[in-house]
Amino acid sequence: MIRALAAVLVLACATGAASAAEAPAPADVKVIENCLAKATTDKTSQEACIGRVSDLCRDAETTADQIACTDREFVVWDARLNRDYVKLMALLEPDAKTALRDIEKLFIQTKSKKCEFDYIANGGGTMWSVTGAECTATETAKQALWLAEKIDMLSPH
Repeated sequence: MIRALAAVLVLACATGAASAAEAPAPADVKVIENCLAKATTDKTSQEACIGRVSDLCRDAETTADQIACTDREFVVWDARLNRDYVKLMALLEPDAKTALRDIEKLFIQTKSKKCEFDYIANGGGTMWSVTGAECTATETAKQALWLAEKIDMLSPH
């Protein structure tokens, strides 16, 4: 139990929990926006845009620097997720709004458990903190893309 609690605390600190309220850096937003626009134009997968910000500093010298870099990626996608959640809610009828709230609650729980798993399964350590941060950024990005897809599907054209 203590080991699981330690993992949760490490991952919370290492995966953007402290910076979720931060606004993403405009340059980081631009990297993702440009990638998404190109993927749309080229009709390729937008998932290829996940990791574009954190890949820019993959050679960071310390674990803390690697986590901070991955956190920059997380903040961009988290802002998109929150923005698109509000947009999607505005398009939905009451029953669908309830369903979306349920989906988002489940997403938060699943993301937390999924990203905690590698840390616990591999006995902890600083490198697994980086892996947890990457997991959180990736899962948040995938959910943000899913929300955007639903907005496109439901928006009047």
